[in-house]
Amino acid sequence: MSAKKAFNRGVTSFKAKEYDKALEYFTEAIREGLEGPQVYDSRAAVYEKQGRKKEALLDSKKVIDLYPKSWQGYARSARLFSQLGKYQSARTMIEMALELSDSIDGKRRCELETLWTSVEAELARRQQKRLEESKNRDYFGQLPVEIAVSIYKLVVEEDHASVVTLSQVCQRWRRVIVSTPSLWSTLSLSYKKPRAKAKLWKIRSQGKLTTLNLRNASEVLRALEDLHDVSLTSLRSLTVDQLKWQDVTSALPHLTRSILDNLETITLTRVDFSLGTHSTPLWLHDTAGLNLHHLIVEASLVDWTNVANHSNRLLRLSSEGLLRRHIPDLIWLLHQNGSLEELQLQFSPLHSLEPDAPPRQLPAQIQLHQLVTLELSGHDRSAHLVLSHLMLPNLRNIKFTRLGYLLDGCLQHLLKGKCVLKLESLAILYGDPTEQTLIELLEAASQLTVLKLSHMSNLGSVLDALTRTPSAAEGDVNGLICPKLTSVDFSGSPGVSDGPIVRLVKGRNPAISPKNDEEMAGINKTPPVARLLTLVIDACEKIEPNILPWLRQQVPRVSCIYATKQQARWKR
Repeated sequence: MSAKKAFNRGVTSFKAKEYDKALEYFTEAIREGLEGPQVYDSRAAVYEKQGRKKEALLDSKKVIDLYPKSWQGYARSARLFSQLGKYQSARTMIEMALELSDSIDGKRRCELETLWTSVEAELARRQQKRLEESKNRDYFGQLPVEIAVSIYKLVVEEDHASVVTLSQVCQRWRRVIVSTPSLWSTLSLSYKKPRAKAKLWKIRSQGKLTTLNLRNASEVLRALEDLHDVSLTSLRSLTVDQLKWQDVTSALPHLTRSILDNLETITLTRVDFSLGTHSTPLWLHDTAGLNLHHLIVEASLVDWTNVANHSNRLLRLSSEGLLRRHIPDLIWLLHQNGSLEELQLQFSPLHSLEPDAPPRQLPAQIQLHQLVTLELSGHDRSAHLVLSHLMLPNLRNIKFTRLGYLLDGCLQHLLKGKCVLKLESLAILYGDPTEQTLIELLEAASQLTVLKLSHMSNLGSVLDALTRTPSAAEGDVNGLICPKLTSVDFSGSPGVSDGPIVRLVKGRNPAISPKNDEEMAGINKTPPVARLLTLVIDACEKIEPNILPWLRQQVPRVSCIYATKQQARWKR
């Protein structure tokens, strides 16, 4: 049978709804080499009638591939895609078919336009449905449980109490959070329902507490009775605030010496270590090789000799109320902990009636290469005595408070030891060093970004130095001192007035275009001066209100509070 004859018989069979025969004839016509879009389109029509839409699409694609200028392949593909629910593809096919509008008769064109309308309506309906579903869709709930728990842990690390809030968001979150003991590993007991909290955390942590914070309250010790059978083998951080140590150990029999030896963080605030009438200070450890990394002691009388002898892994040391007789032990402790990163010491001017600690053979210099933060406060000369032993080549942050006449000596020691070359933050509160010493330190601190000079009686020369551009004859090639300075705080300093502040802002925020800035940097080889972002001039009475609008235009964050509410009320 010839190809043409087979095609004609296929058409006859199709009209007679004999689709199986029509399929055989059209296939035979294609096999015999009949060309033209009609034969493939006709076979696609048969497949469509038989419900074989994928085969129909393949033939329609064949029409498009062989005869791209024929509209039939696009029109049938559009209809098939629409039937399959692929409306985006259907719209594309309709657009391509309508581009061949010259070869489409009126009836076919009307059918395509009707199909276009229905496809557009369905696409719009689906888009609206997606928008509505997206409002209520729980994307977080689709995460694997392991990833969700990791996110919960990040939140709980910032605030351990947030675990309760998280567990109340929805049932799915609650199931995961309640069944994850590690999220309940931090327990803080204070005045607010300590007994109920202790019982709940004991169950949900499965007894695997890593952090225990105990703060003074009448119910806290009774709440600890509910934890008497918890092993505490996982405990790594302990905070005791205004409680008697003997009462804590009696309520927690499992808080043994071995548990204490494995602690990484200990925080003691006004802890009473005495035993009855015996007031000799005690210490928690008497063995070497402790795992202690963070030690914070506030107004607690501890045995610093034992601390110095048994601690050599400290990363942070913070103590408030140190007495002069503790200084040899403290210096030895610093010598034993070369990896120390943060040191905060507040010295007490009071003299203890207790005998002095045994004398030690102290090193002349202690190199603390890892120390980045140093905070010293107190009028006692012990601050300068301790600092005189320290060499701090990588110091980043300094805060000195109420050091009195010792402040000059501390600053000069840092200068001589070249400890300020990497300094990024300097805060001096309630102190009056000589201006020349302070200026020399600022000239050396080229990396300084934050400067706080609060409650200082005379800052005139310092402000002039911060706004003065040294001449080339002076040998300075870096322009303004502290070129990276972005935040200054002169609060409570009575000598600060309008003129120096205005010059400071103008010098730190030069009105130079990026092009000119690049040219200047290329010519002078000087680094650009950082823009001043924060200016604090609270309680500076010589600052006139009329310059504040201009200051706020130049500096993003300006604070100028003339007086506290209590001071203002007294003046009225």
